[in-house]
Amino acid sequence: ERLGIDFLQLSDSELRQVLNVNDMGEVRNLSDAILRLVESHRDKIQDRIELPTSLRTTASLSAFLQGRTTEGAGDDDQLVTSAFVASRLPACTSSMWRCRFAQTWSWLENTLSEWEDLEQRGRRSIAEASESTIQAMCDVLRELRASAVVNEELESELRRGIRECTQRVLGGE
Repeated sequence: ERLGIDFLQLSDSELRQVLNVNDMGEVRNLSDAILRLVESHRDKIQDRIELPTSLRTTASLSAFLQGRTTEGAGDDDQLVTSAFVASRLPACTSSMWRCRFAQTWSWLENTLSEWEDLEQRGRRSIAEASESTIQAMCDVLRELRASAVVNEELESELRRGIRECTQRVLGGE
């Protein structure tokens, strides 16, 4: 960082001259694999790729961001752990790799936070179900369906809550 050099962008011959290091190939391969992994998961979420290969549940995305693999995602345990460790490293603005990684990791963290908030609002609207919350439940259900998160249980609970509230309002209890 202090030198303003992106060492991952240097060729082997340049690294030999600067650091007297013979081969950075393994480090480059690992860093490329980590970046591909996090960008792949971001893309799968954005493209709404079906479960289980995508991390489209709060549980699976949370596990990934904590360095744990989830069944069916097809991730390498060591890469997931390495990605988690890399996420805890200090920022390095001179590294193009680190900037791309941090931007993608941050996107995944923000997405998880948005999903957790959405699920929390859904559960709260179900718990407070009344005539005045039908619209709130409909709004959350619409937002849940529009988002990339998959939570069939919450969707079912919201539909049930809307149905029950509507029946109460219409006198069909």
